[in-house]
Amino acid sequence: MTAVVLTGSGMTRLTEQKTEKLCLIGAIPNDHCDRFGRAVERCVRTYRRLRERKSAPEVEAELAQIEKCIWRALRLLDHATWRAAEFRRVLEDISARLHHLSPAAQDYLDFRHLKIQADGVLAAWPDSTEPGVLIDPVCFTSRDDQVLALLDLLGAFAAPVAKRQVRGQPRKDLERALYHFMAAAYSRDTGRAASDSSTRFLAVCLEIKRIYQLDDWNLESLARSARRPSAREQ
Repeated sequence: MTAVVLTGSGMTRLTEQKTEKLCLIGAIPNDHCDRFGRAVERCVRTYRRLRERKSAPEVEAELAQIEKCIWRALRLLDHATWRAAEFRRVLEDISARLHHLSPAAQDYLDFRHLKIQADGVLAAWPDSTEPGVLIDPVCFTSRDDQVLALLDLLGAFAAPVAKRQVRGQPRKDLERALYHFMAAAYSRDTGRAASDSSTRFLAVCLEIKRIYQLDDWNLESLARSARRPSAREQ
């Protein structure tokens, strides 16, 4: 049986059956299954783009600075003690950079039919968003939603648009980023903390690894420091 459905641009889409199985394994409420499935697709798509990415030389340096800020925010998730103020400062730095993109970077986003929504405060993701809309992470009040917004930015900026290959992010960083993205989606849709001590969360991750044949995602070898903070720390 085919695990995933191939769509345009080499993307992969979970079948309804596979989505239901993931939600059953993770005890994800039925009314959140579709949303969780879409988040998984976005996580895997971004991970694959980052593994084999190419970027436009004229905007590479500018977007690389934003990407560096995104990685800085993600690494804060690895700390045993949650640093909310520092995380917020990094999000605000990202927001400022998004508000002041150069014309070349704006052209790059327009070329890829991407638009950044950077106004307003959102308690949660809108029920529906226009295709290509990226939401500034600082707009969200929930940390899990902020992390998923970082995911979208990272995936968009890593998309291939030129022939020149650039040096990729260290492999272990990519593996940990995928872990954190999955953890944010799981925590948001179950209301439970996701960590390497959660058997349901790990079972979901292992099933995703099997479905997408992510043989290079060594989930089992991630350092214990990659654990999500406990629910009381959030």
